[in-house]
Amino acid sequence: MRPWLSTLLLSLLAFAGSAAQAQSPSEASCAAGKAEGCFYTAAEYAQGKGVPASKQKAVEFFLMACDKGIPDGCYYSANIQSRGEGDVPENLPQAANLYERACRMGHVEGCASINGVLKSKDQLDIARLIPILEAGCQRGAPKACAQAADLLYDGRRGQYPGHIDLVRAAPLVEKACADASNIYKGINAFCWSAENVFADPSSKAFEASKAIRYTRMNCDNGRSGSCSNLGRIYDSIEEWPLAVAAYEQACKLDSAATACASIAPLKKYLSELAVYEAKVAERKAAMDNLLGSGQYGAAVNMALYRFGSVQYAEMATLAANRAGRMSDVGTQDLYALASWFRDGPVRAAADREMAKRGTGLEGTFGAGTNQAGAADARWKAANGGRLPTPSSSGSSPSRPPVLSASQAAAQTRDKYRSAHCMGASSNRNLCR
Repeated sequence: MRPWLSTLLLSLLAFAGSAAQAQSPSEASCAAGKAEGCFYTAAEYAQGKGVPASKQKAVEFFLMACDKGIPDGCYYSANIQSRGEGDVPENLPQAANLYERACRMGHVEGCASINGVLKSKDQLDIARLIPILEAGCQRGAPKACAQAADLLYDGRRGQYPGHIDLVRAAPLVEKACADASNIYKGINAFCWSAENVFADPSSKAFEASKAIRYTRMNCDNGRSGSCSNLGRIYDSIEEWPLAVAAYEQACKLDSAATACASIAPLKKYLSELAVYEAKVAERKAAMDNLLGSGQYGAAVNMALYRFGSVQYAEMATLAANRAGRMSDVGTQDLYALASWFRDGPVRAAADREMAKRGTGLEGTFGAGTNQAGAADARWKAANGGRLPTPSSSGSSPSRPPVLSASQAAAQTRDKYRSAHCMGASSNRNLCR
């Protein structure tokens, strides 16, 4: 070998030796307290860039970065220890601790890894896993929301029933429902879970406004059962046109749905109700017109003979009494009032007016008689015909029963009604 070549080779070897022992370019930054410097130093040792590759040193600096708040530092340190890479022995318990730290910082892969580790056969610890995933979800790791919801909603389809907690599951299923990555074949099953969590009156997680929101959302997305549930909710709060629409949608999606049988009876009821309400409105207008124009006697007479209404008879009589116009009421109408009202302010007003007229029947007409039909006989003797009686023809139609699945306590029904009225306009007068 030529002398100058030997000299050059020795120089190159000396240079290589000094490069191999040189400090990582980022190590000074780490020593100065900069978290990024620690992470870059770890990466340089892990990859052998500018320094000899050393997994042990990489773990050391990744841990420094982790301690300074960089979740990637926790995660990559855990990766090396979980597999036992290079000069680092396998240490799965320590790796699990670091995956947990990464997940609690919101590190997506850290949450996925701790989920895999703590659900594995050798490391199974669901009680430890759930709060870690909850924290990761809170810090912005979306899959952690779905993984925790999966465990808390139904114990991962019954595998871990002892961990079901719908109250804790509630915020998680909402976030998982909002995450488009959970949609499979056009369906996000977590939205169904949200409906079930919030719509069950027996659950501590019951929340009427969210129950309506998620049930409506699932119905709009083509789930027949959700449309049936939505119909039941509307039916229970007497939003019947909306109930019909929801039942019809359920039946359209599934002709075998139980909701199909509720459509015809509810439509019939709505038709009868419309007739009844029109009749009520007509009667009210007639009464308001007479009372508004001071025709108190005519109003009492109409309530007794035309409408046969106890409610309107009371309203007209008390109006006449307040106005000092009981003298406008016919004697035979006073007798009828006395027989309809055994006590109370209407009876007292009728008795006082009869006393003024000296009929001799005040206080006794329709009450205090011990012979069947005595009051009616007196009426017939004085006026001919029969004593008018309250009519039942004006009663409202009977509503068909709500589907059994939605039979709810009045408190639940009121909560649904309140939530509905806050969030949407009603088709009837419920929200006024």
